[in-house]
Amino acid sequence: MKIHPFRVLAGKRNLAALTIGLVLFLYIGFLITSNYLSQVDLQKTALEKLRQDTEKLAMSVSYFCAERKIDLKNLSENRAISVYFENKALGMSMEYGLKASLNAIRYQFDRLMEEKKFAGKRIYPRVTFIRPHGEFLVDTGLINLEQDQGRNWNEFLTPDSRDVTFIDKHNPQIPMMIVTIPYFFKGNFAGQLLAWVNLVAVYEHLVKKSQHSNGLTSFVSIKDHLQSTEYMRTKFSPISASELMNIEMGKTRRLEVTDHTGIKRDMIIIRVQIKGTPFFLTRAMPASDILGRRSPFHLLVAMAVLSIAVLIGMMIFWRVTTNNLVLEARFEEASKRRQEIEEKNRQLEQEINERKQAEELLRKAHDELERRVKERTIELVEANEQLKAEIEERKRAERTLRNSEEKFRFLAEKMFDIVWTMDRDFKTTYVSPSIENVLGFTPEERKRQSLEEIITLESLQRVQEMFLRELRRYEEGTVDPDRSVIIEVEYYRKDGSTVWMENTVKAIRGSDGGIVGMHGVSRDITERKIAEEEKTRLQFQLQQVHKMESIGILAGGIAHDFNNMLGIIVGNTELAMDDVPEWNPARHNLEKIRTGSMRARDMVKQILAFSRQSQQEMKPVRISPIIKESLKLLRSSIPTTIKIHQNISSESDTVRANPTQINQVFINLCTNAAHAMGEKAGVLEVSLKNIELDEGAAIHYHDLSSGKYIRLTVSDTGHGIVPKVLERIFDPYFTTKKVGEGSGMGLSVVHGIVKTHGGDIFVASELGKGTTFQVFLPCIEDEPEAEIEIAIEIPRGNERILFVDDEKAMVDAIQPMIERLGYKVTARTSSIEALEAFRANPDRFDLVITDFTMPNMTGVELAKELLKLRSNIPIILCTGYSEHINDDKSKASGIRAFLMKPVFLSEIANIIRRVLDDD
Repeated sequence: MKIHPFRVLAGKRNLAALTIGLVLFLYIGFLITSNYLSQVDLQKTALEKLRQDTEKLAMSVSYFCAERKIDLKNLSENRAISVYFENKALGMSMEYGLKASLNAIRYQFDRLMEEKKFAGKRIYPRVTFIRPHGEFLVDTGLINLEQDQGRNWNEFLTPDSRDVTFIDKHNPQIPMMIVTIPYFFKGNFAGQLLAWVNLVAVYEHLVKKSQHSNGLTSFVSIKDHLQSTEYMRTKFSPISASELMNIEMGKTRRLEVTDHTGIKRDMIIIRVQIKGTPFFLTRAMPASDILGRRSPFHLLVAMAVLSIAVLIGMMIFWRVTTNNLVLEARFEEASKRRQEIEEKNRQLEQEINERKQAEELLRKAHDELERRVKERTIELVEANEQLKAEIEERKRAERTLRNSEEKFRFLAEKMFDIVWTMDRDFKTTYVSPSIENVLGFTPEERKRQSLEEIITLESLQRVQEMFLRELRRYEEGTVDPDRSVIIEVEYYRKDGSTVWMENTVKAIRGSDGGIVGMHGVSRDITERKIAEEEKTRLQFQLQQVHKMESIGILAGGIAHDFNNMLGIIVGNTELAMDDVPEWNPARHNLEKIRTGSMRARDMVKQILAFSRQSQQEMKPVRISPIIKESLKLLRSSIPTTIKIHQNISSESDTVRANPTQINQVFINLCTNAAHAMGEKAGVLEVSLKNIELDEGAAIHYHDLSSGKYIRLTVSDTGHGIVPKVLERIFDPYFTTKKVGEGSGMGLSVVHGIVKTHGGDIFVASELGKGTTFQVFLPCIEDEPEAEIEIAIEIPRGNERILFVDDEKAMVDAIQPMIERLGYKVTARTSSIEALEAFRANPDRFDLVITDFTMPNMTGVELAKELLKLRSNIPIILCTGYSEHINDDKSKASGIRAFLMKPVFLSEIANIIRRVLDDD
């Protein structure tokens, strides 16, 4: 192709223009980048200067605060304060000398306030001394009366520290910094010294005077909030605490704030820690004063705009030249294309002529083909009629067969029971698809399984025995060959679990009549088996309940008779103690008998509590004494090969509980632990600790909420508990002991008691290493009730008393006991005789004491008859035990007091006196 000279010249112009534009673009970029870097360095220098000035101001404020620490330490070491506490320890009164010491302290406070000044103004407008209970010992004056009202001064006390502390609990109207130090007298915390420092003076003389620019402002921020007082207000709106807290300490940050006219301003803010205090120094100034009116970024924008303009000019010039060259090339290509089109037209005309000749030959061949097709069609129609008849007959046969197959398939696939067949080798030859819904296996998986993989070992032995037995009977001809056999078999599911199924099995016979296999139907009977087991378990539980009811009735009867016998023993013992002088050795033995009787009475109460025959009272009690006392009793009842380790380290162990039930829980857990270790050597570890559960920890303890708890832990080194047993350990009537060794009620009762007390119980065990029980009980702040001590001075009297009890031995023990108190006693062993004696002269007696359980007429019935004769006669009801009477019921019947046997001298003396005095 010929090269045009003007085209070459245009290409050189494009190259020259591109080169010149690139050089110009690089030069402009170099100039603007240099200027930008210089501006950035100047801004960094200005920001560094601002940071250094701010740190110097913060250091001066820190030195000021350090001087305040020295002032407070010197004041706490002042002799006037120690003299006051020495005089107080010597017992001086306010009139004698203590008031002078107090005035000396106030003088020292006033002197400190007068001497310590800052630019002619007092540094300390107020100095106080607060006692350990939050009251003022000395106060030089109130800052804000309204804020001081109702303030809890205990929050200012720091008895666990000996250092000077800065507190930011200031008055919002007059900003104050509180400097405080604890005072200790002879090593004991005696109070707190507090000095108020006016933050306005600190700001004006240390911060504000250091500002040289009208646009620069400084203010003190305390922790996470800002001051809102007049001296801190600038022409800008306050910055929020959240924005201030996001500023990194010692770093500058640009923030957009609004001035008093509503215009937004760009500000530079820096925040510095004032060492030794909880305060920060914050400074702010317009960004333009530090960074200049123009941002370096503006230079980058100018460079980009200029560069884009140069590139656009270059592109326009290059585009105009290129378009001319493109138009010339396209004109040459159009000429060539016209020549090619003319050549293709000539070739196309030749192809059309050849195609017309071919179409004429094709038409002739088509006419011949149509003639032959008509002849062949007639032959095919005749053959087709015959074939249709044959096909129709075959379709009728196939429909009949398909209907039969569909009926069988519907029954086999839709029924829930499993239909199956096996050969004589117990190989599955067919199984219905319902097996997948029942057992999880597909029919193909079941066909590949052996009989050992299908049913459990016990069922396998039973099935093999049944098959051999039936095969022998069939061969002997002793049974009907077409009969079916029903057998229950335990199958494996695909997930490893088992299911009980009822199998109806029938033999499959060959053409010679011999057994070649068997087919059967299996039906799931797991729910029926579970129902049968549940019925058996409920029957067993019902028997256990009847046993417990019998034990409760027996316990009530034993308690009544035993308390009566204890009453006789106690009465005679106290009579003997009254006759034996204190120096006599027999007096010590009698005291032992009396103490043993009191313990026996407590044991009866525990028996009644276990049989649920007595009401359990909840009250604040301490756990540690109960545990320690129970451990003493356990030591004698468990083998000596078992060591007992105790770790009772709780500081606060008061809970709302019933002591008898807590004792029952602890004894049961320790007894189970001893049984787990048996006669072998082992360790029984008991610990009692305080723990506190937060919301995160409480999640891991099921039903427990966050709060303070006392944790009782009982651990043993026994054989441990298997996982299956561990899951049911708290179920009622569940036990791993042999028949006659336990009822399975222990841990279920323990679980119920702990839940009733608002706590929870947890168990962890490892085979061969032992078991650990943890009991959590919520702690309370109430103090436990103080134990009632027997009064040394027993009240006496000279009134006339009618005493009624059907047991002669009880009368012989109680009557002289009451008479030795100074009373005149008339005794009767029959309620009828007592009623007749009272009816003869109702005003003869001042008090009636009667037993509850008596023949002919109970104590309550006797009381009703006596009240009919004299409505104001005081009556005391005694009983060894009865589920039909208690303190509330007796008072509802008009009885003044209720007394449980056995009766002790101090108890009956106090009750008699109280009833007579109330009357």
